[in-house]
Amino acid sequence: MIGVTILFVVIAIICWRIFQTSYNPIAHFLNSGANNDETMQESELSKLLHTADTLYQSRNWISAEKAYLRILKFDHANLLAFRRLGLIYTYMHNYTDAAECIELVIKSDPTATDYQNYSTILHHGKKLPEATKAMQRSFTLEPSINRALSLAKLYAEAGDKQRQYEAVQAAAEIDPSDPTVTELLRRLRSDS
Repeated sequence: MIGVTILFVVIAIICWRIFQTSYNPIAHFLNSGANNDETMQESELSKLLHTADTLYQSRNWISAEKAYLRILKFDHANLLAFRRLGLIYTYMHNYTDAAECIELVIKSDPTATDYQNYSTILHHGKKLPEATKAMQRSFTLEPSINRALSLAKLYAEAGDKQRQYEAVQAAAEIDPSDPTVTELLRRLRSDS
């Protein structure tokens, strides 16, 4: 009986030492919220960003959301986290939170892509005038065929044929040989 007890204690100590010395990234991620120090080590933040990015790339939206929220707990100005949360909320059809995240990014350091994503979010949220303004801003910052055609679609949805035609013309100025643009221009000219 004493031998079994000693054997059990020895096995327990060995197991405890193994678990204590090995690095388990999942356990580290789950336990990182328990450390509420004012500052998080840069390497810990890097690991958390890597974990969040991996979850995001694997389209594990719920876990990625939690990881990015944890990042924001320690780094309140992390624009990547806000951008990714905006996209995650869009994929989850939570357009109100998605818009809030992208609005915070736009207030700090907006890019054409941020405005384009914001336009998409607003369009899904049935806010057509605001979506159009955001796409106009995106196109102004960085003209592209895709942005011009998206703007044309928004104008078409709003029933503004003249602005739709102007947006398609802008796309044609970027690449006059694009088959989608030439076909759309042909149809718009024949409709008028």
